[in-house]
Amino acid sequence: MKRLVPAFFVLLLAVLACSIPGLPTDKPPATKPPITEPPVTEPPLPTGPLPSGFVIAPDPTGIVFYAADGSVTGSLATGDLGYIGPQSLHVAGGTAGGIPPVIYFTWRDGPPQFFLNTSGAESMLMEQPDFYRLGGAPGSSYIAYSTAAYTDAGLLTRLYIGTPATIAAAAPAVDMIEPGGFGLKPLAFRMESGAPTGIWYTGCLYGIGGDLVYDPCNRVTFLDLNTGVSSELVGDGYNPSQLSPDHTWVAYAQPGGGMPLTILNLQTGANYTFLIWPANDRGSGDGVFSPDNAFVAWMEGSGYRMDEPPTFHSIVRLGTTDGLPFSDFEAASFNATAGFSVVWANPVGWLDNDSVLIQVGGVDWHDNAVLLLDLSGVMTYLASGNFIGLTYP
Repeated sequence: MKRLVPAFFVLLLAVLACSIPGLPTDKPPATKPPITEPPVTEPPLPTGPLPSGFVIAPDPTGIVFYAADGSVTGSLATGDLGYIGPQSLHVAGGTAGGIPPVIYFTWRDGPPQFFLNTSGAESMLMEQPDFYRLGGAPGSSYIAYSTAAYTDAGLLTRLYIGTPATIAAAAPAVDMIEPGGFGLKPLAFRMESGAPTGIWYTGCLYGIGGDLVYDPCNRVTFLDLNTGVSSELVGDGYNPSQLSPDHTWVAYAQPGGGMPLTILNLQTGANYTFLIWPANDRGSGDGVFSPDNAFVAWMEGSGYRMDEPPTFHSIVRLGTTDGLPFSDFEAASFNATAGFSVVWANPVGWLDNDSVLIQVGGVDWHDNAVLLLDLSGVMTYLASGNFIGLTYP
């Protein structure tokens, strides 16, 4: 859908039920970015292809591939994996030739194992009892995974990089004792000529549970795989979301209720902090950037899922990378499109420069769906289930 002029949306927000009355539209002042070392000086990646679609897990026994228009393009049976999510499954190739291979981790039928699934045929890659998080390069067979295990010295956490053919024998790219209990989590690869030359990663608290809203992580570090040099880009006390597709922007927030979202340009140092949603008492996170870096979408929350009855609900917010608020959509505004009472709505990725995918959920864990929200506020139902990731040509 073509973008409309921003002035139209200023008027539109006044009558949208999902808007917050009185939300300031003045550009907030820049805040000092928490960079502890100079930004990496490598040039940004060239603009890559837009996603070709996305993957949904409708149940724990398989995944379904969708085109960008919401039509089903194929499915893959996996057997019962218990839990399938973006941090345990990677689509290991592009979709131009059909359904690509998929790599996933599972505790099914014995010791924890990695599998490669090609056209429904599984092959075991290795066992890994200390598995923690998985990430991959979009449209590529390269993956990074981490391990975490307690030792007398602290949490031993390692990060491995490879392909299905090499990952079992890979030596750790990062090997450290983390006294604060933060296990490594891969965020993004820097790819050149089809091979990784760098990786961004963070650390997330290991072995905790409770009424969490965001993955409890801390810091952002870039590792140059050619030189072995690491640079910390976002310092202690800041929980990062995702990087932009070209890796020039990162969104983060301090943990805790009432904390706003900040976006930081890793190349220029430009940064903006958005004014918080007035009801925010659970913080901000899940920031995702449009492919052209013009917009960022994120979630803010209020209340608790573990209350009786649950009191949690969220809001999806959109802003520009100039630091200006654009539009807000409270969870209940997705009810009619989802077909159930939505209490949880968070952005998970952009299909193109004008439309963002929204994961919605209800009080009943069976109530979950992925919707499409475009910049004019139009919502479209796409699929039932949980979002796994974007696919690429």
